[in-house]
Amino acid sequence: MEIISILLEDDLLHIDDMGNSTVIKAGDIQVMSAGTGVSHSEFNKNQDKDVKFLQIWIIPNKKNVAPRYDQVSIKDLETTNSLTQILSPNKNEKRVRIHQIAWFHLGNYEVIKQIFTH
Repeated sequence: MEIISILLEDDLLHIDDMGNSTVIKAGDIQVMSAGTGVSHSEFNKNQDKDVKFLQIWIIPNKKNVAPRYDQVSIKDLETTNSLTQILSPNKNEKRVRIHQIAWFHLGNYEVIKQIFTH
């Protein structure tokens, strides 16, 4: 399973049996490939605030891969008034990747605009 978490507000604490113990902050995207197996937990880091995030699970196109964890700041990739690619299946990009033929884009717009995609 490919598990993608996009933090919208506040912080999420992630712990897994691969040795990762990280804080995912608002503006971060995290990808975990469960592969041959992984145990993980996620907690609201700040009990006095609500954490808001999107978590998307995608069936991978490769089986029996080694479990993998990656996290980047979307803020470093964002541009204003356009779509920005934040995830792809390609290894050689600054963005996070998944084992599936899929791309995610994020838009940060000052005003409502109509978007055309091909």
